[in-house]
Amino acid sequence: PKREQEIDGEHYHFVAPADFKRLIERGEMLEWAEVFGNMYGTGRSEIKRIQQAGHDVLLEIDVQGWHYARQKLDEATAIFILPPSMAILWERLEKRATEPLEVRFRRLMAAAGELEAAHIYDYFIINDGMDVAYQELVDIIVTKQPRSMGKAEGEARCRALLEEMKTAPWVKEIKAQLAGGSNQESG
Repeated sequence: PKREQEIDGEHYHFVAPADFKRLIERGEMLEWAEVFGNMYGTGRSEIKRIQQAGHDVLLEIDVQGWHYARQKLDEATAIFILPPSMAILWERLEKRATEPLEVRFRRLMAAAGELEAAHIYDYFIINDGMDVAYQELVDIIVTKQPRSMGKAEGEARCRALLEEMKTAPWVKEIKAQLAGGSNQESG
């Protein structure tokens, strides 16, 4: 569903679920995924339009989408954007305060699950500040040279983030809250 500030054709192309399913059936989607009950994807026609205008294509897609798209994009470079820590990712989800605790925790667990796919990415960026992360992205796109983290280091960072999820006391506290049936909003 379209958020209040979003403009159809500028931020996304919004289509009805039945129309989206028809696009998939006709093979008109490069990639697509269902995420938290909503369907997202990249239309082949949009890729073609950008390329015909003489531009390189930059896709912002999740791990599900990349699993599907990478089989069709032999020359693509895959960049995984990582949080500085899972605790900071949780703080960011909490700060938005737009969803119940159960949904925020489900999003956190989905992000943790995506870390398992680190091996299918070429480069890694830690989003510890928009300006620095953006410059790192530009450097990778332009020079194919990461400033701070190569593939092996990125995969190791993903393993460390997964370990944080297994051992962090704050994760155990949230699980206990959820198991106790509490869906009270904090703050």
